[in-house]
Amino acid sequence: MRTARAVACVVWVAVSGLYVPGAHAGEKIRVTFINPDKPGNPFWDALTEFMQAAASDLDIDLQVRHAGGGRFSASNLAQEILQSDPKPDYLVYIPQVREIGRTLQAAEAAKVRSFAINTDVLPEDKILVGAPGDTYKYWIGHMFPNDVQAGRDLALVLLRESRAKYPGKTAQVIGVSGSRDSAAAVDRNTGLESAVSQFENTQLNQIVFAGWDPQDAQLRTAGLLKRYPQTRVLWAASDAMALGMVTAARAQGRTPGSDVFIGGVDWSDAGLVAIAQGDLVASMGGHFMEGGWAMVLLHDYHHGRDFSSALGSTIRSEMQVIHKGNVLSYRKSFSGKYADAIDFRKFSRVLNPGLKKYDFSLKAVLNASKQ
Repeated sequence: MRTARAVACVVWVAVSGLYVPGAHAGEKIRVTFINPDKPGNPFWDALTEFMQAAASDLDIDLQVRHAGGGRFSASNLAQEILQSDPKPDYLVYIPQVREIGRTLQAAEAAKVRSFAINTDVLPEDKILVGAPGDTYKYWIGHMFPNDVQAGRDLALVLLRESRAKYPGKTAQVIGVSGSRDSAAAVDRNTGLESAVSQFENTQLNQIVFAGWDPQDAQLRTAGLLKRYPQTRVLWAASDAMALGMVTAARAQGRTPGSDVFIGGVDWSDAGLVAIAQGDLVASMGGHFMEGGWAMVLLHDYHHGRDFSSALGSTIRSEMQVIHKGNVLSYRKSFSGKYADAIDFRKFSRVLNPGLKKYDFSLKAVLNASKQ
């Protein structure tokens, strides 16, 4: 899982796209988004809310379908959608491990253009499907966060905090990750390992997988802290699991923020509260906005301006860190129904011909108020 509230700088990797002629006047763009979970998941709810606000501003008919979280449920739902009548103009979805090829084949057969967000494709799948536009011409775009960078930057923040409080002491680390078949989890683990290798006097005791489940993370952390009692850095691949680590640490008499330093990924509401209270040191995030940016890019593509000519078809977003020094200002700007206050029309190059590039930075979001 992940949970977040803003986007940082974006690195664009050029790949060819599939041009589509301008839309007929008065026609609404029909987009279906497959939310991989059921309602109530903080990250996917935040992503969907941001996406719906963008669709409303851009006059897009967005249908959200929930897959429910099962391993094959999202790809099965994609088959159903792509065989429906009428079909959507575009399908937006999260790449599923060993299932993305099935989804792309179905979209190709249905001649429905698809746009993947939020997760990279694992190497074994990438061999089969390639990049957007390579094997599947109706796969027009893929936007996903740099999870290696997120895992590394989170680890470095935690290691520096430990070093500041315990100078000269070896910083022992344990990591609790998501699921083994998640590209995001695997990449975040790689980032953690990279940070440990470059940070002096640091020891990575163990990384375990908890399937994104905070209760499982709590149980596994309890066992790891008994096995490695000198551990001071607890790294989690999500905020929810980081909060499970907080509970486990307290149960063993540890004080988060004082003798153990914990952080996660997602910018979840609960995670940000924990940062403000000192239980978590930091959270990486920003990737929940990708659904909204997909709406902007599909709007422009549908109206004859192919985003790949400016951005490429494979788009990497960089996560940013929220810590005690900036958490209050962030929460002030992004409280309540903040997405409804953003004018997403300001990000469109079709609606703003003077825009020389797409800018999905946090600064641009803060400057895009409807007021």
